[in-house]
Amino acid sequence: MVMSSSMPDSCTCGEVWRGHPNPHAITCPATPQAPHSFAIGSDVWPGLSKLVEECGEVAQVVGKLMATGGVAEHWDGTNLHSRLLDELADLRAAIGFVIDWSYGGELTPEQYRTYADRVNYKRGLFEQWHLEQQGVAVDD
Repeated sequence: MVMSSSMPDSCTCGEVWRGHPNPHAITCPATPQAPHSFAIGSDVWPGLSKLVEECGEVAQVVGKLMATGGVAEHWDGTNLHSRLLDELADLRAAIGFVIDWSYGGELTPEQYRTYADRVNYKRGLFEQWHLEQQGVAVDD
């Protein structure tokens, strides 16, 4: 492994590690903004890194679906339609987790209404666009 010269070789608590990544910094309370910030279990935007990971997994499956022209059977033997549903479910779970835990454990009624209104508005807009692209007349 090539180490960057800018990578520190010790923790702020004084523990020294050289030539390898420091697993100690993940749990050491003396490490400010430890590498696990944004991860599930973090005090800083818990689950945000999982959300990004799940977005990437959805994008990966969508890319494969696009490459196959929408055909479910992938060369690796998996069913891309099933995989997409799985990844969309994982993404939805990650979104819910971030909403529940990164806003103090619960949205205020006003925050929830704003969120729900936005979801409903965007879903309606997507439906409208889809119908328009299908040549269906849409009442505004």
